[in-house]
Amino acid sequence: MFKKVNFNFLAGIKSLCLVVLLFTAITVKAQTGNVKGQLQASAIGGLPGATVQIKNLGIAVFTDEKGYFELFKIPAGNQTLTITYLGYNTKEVAAVIKPGETTSLGIILLEENAKQLGTVVVDGTFDQGSESKAINQTKTSPVVVTIISAQSIGKLPTRNAAEAVRRAAGVSVQSNKGEGSFVSLRGTPIDWTATLVNGDRLPVADEENTSRSFEFEVLPSDLISSVSVTRTVTPDMEGDNIGGLINFQTWQAPDKRILKFNINGGWNFLAGKPLGQASATWGNRSKDGKFGFILNATYYGRNYAADAFRCAYSNNYNQAIASFELKKYNGFRSTVGFNGAWEYKFNDKFKVSSNLMMGYMTDNKQQKKVRYNYNDGSGKRVRLQSIHGLLVRQMYGGDLNFEWKANERWKVNFRAASYYNKFSYGNVPFKGKDPRNGYFFVEFISPLMYYADEDFIDYRTGAAASVNDPGVFIGKVIGDDNPYGTGDN
Repeated sequence: MFKKVNFNFLAGIKSLCLVVLLFTAITVKAQTGNVKGQLQASAIGGLPGATVQIKNLGIAVFTDEKGYFELFKIPAGNQTLTITYLGYNTKEVAAVIKPGETTSLGIILLEENAKQLGTVVVDGTFDQGSESKAINQTKTSPVVVTIISAQSIGKLPTRNAAEAVRRAAGVSVQSNKGEGSFVSLRGTPIDWTATLVNGDRLPVADEENTSRSFEFEVLPSDLISSVSVTRTVTPDMEGDNIGGLINFQTWQAPDKRILKFNINGGWNFLAGKPLGQASATWGNRSKDGKFGFILNATYYGRNYAADAFRCAYSNNYNQAIASFELKKYNGFRSTVGFNGAWEYKFNDKFKVSSNLMMGYMTDNKQQKKVRYNYNDGSGKRVRLQSIHGLLVRQMYGGDLNFEWKANERWKVNFRAASYYNKFSYGNVPFKGKDPRNGYFFVEFISPLMYYADEDFIDYRTGAAASVNDPGVFIGKVIGDDNPYGTGDN
């Protein structure tokens, strides 16, 4: 007696193939491993943007901003890593890849290529490390970006963040009292540019500006380690960066001890008073490499003065002047900045870090104006104005970062940041403890008058006219605009 058994031949083949594929995947995974390490130069620390590739396999990766790299799914066995970096000798490193494990090569030191860089000795040694980092980051970036290093910023006198970014292509800077104030990218309006610090958007606050444009005078250049000017819009950027994006990186915890002092001074001949700048930077890392910190402080005080004029014409029918204003102003500006950062590595998988910064600027200015009104709503008058005000700008904030590397493929970052920006006026200048504040001016207005050097002009043609002409226009004309050719210069 036989029992009938149903057997699906195709289903059996599919099951067999699935088992074979799973076994193959497990076998391949078991026959591959990972390798990681950090590239450093003895003089400058970590090297970002270096190329690390497995020889003869075509597997490559770029190092991150601190020189770390990691390659995945490398065939097990003896492999050779080829490392290249601008200005340094190409290096080959042997590595033994173990199946299913991550091989750590630790710190790999590169040697400077003297034939490519050379050494310029001017009572010291010129260090091109910071510049090389910026060039490599620019070269390896997937978007159109310009990286400005701290070394480039320090080559020329740079007072604030706007002047630091001025040397990048496509950047236009508007100045205020001789200092960079607003930044525009690619010829767009100033409020089309997004401004960030360490990747966080900065709030805006200004005396007369209600747009999103940032006032850069409050951010000293000594707090900046690098500037990234991005002109390509990508989905991960701020939505209103139509013109572009500027990201300022403050100083981070170093890999080795740093101690710097900088003092310089000058003289403003128009004001007849001095100006000076001082900064200090101190940073270090513990012997076990787990804890690192950096502290940076800067002060910039300057006296300024200016003589200026403003001329307003009456209308489109003649060349007469409605008003002429002579201005003389002077003042004292002071900027104080602070930056602090720390980092603690619990192990290879978890670390926590924080960045703090502060900028505080005061502008104590006085203006004296003489205004000649030849044709306005209040009549022909002379106005004398004395203006005095204390302008205060302040910005502070920081961030807290947690980084957890679950395994060789997964990394989780948590970041919380907050920044505060404020513009205000100081107290009454002649009574420091008075809680009232504002921008104060005293004005003396003359009675109605007639000027002896006015001309009789035809309102319709602009030509000389008789006082009895019904179409006559009495106005003040200068230079060759005078129909008699004898205008005031």
